[in-house]
Amino acid sequence: MPQVLALGPSANIQNCSDLHQQMMEMLGANDVVTLDASALEAIDLTFLQLVHALRTDAAAQGKQVALSAPANPHLSAILTRAGFAPGASPSDDDFWFQGVLPQ
Repeated sequence: MPQVLALGPSANIQNCSDLHQQMMEMLGANDVVTLDASALEAIDLTFLQLVHALRTDAAAQGKQVALSAPANPHLSAILTRAGFAPGASPSDDDFWFQGVLPQ
């Protein structure tokens, strides 16, 4: 059963160290890590970098990372500003948007 890391309302430079530690602990103990990003509101590029690194580490270990639901509007906005807008890459689209592309 995948373990879920419920993220609070912020994922940014102020709490990136704690998030990194939580993510790596979950990855070390599980084959599938699911991130619940539904409550995120205050997000910066640090979070996107953490998730990208987590996905890369997981793939190298034969593990998986997933979101529990498609990116919410706050996350979609930072993804667009960072160049991860829908269409950037099929694997990113599948991961972030799960077939529910923002309008």
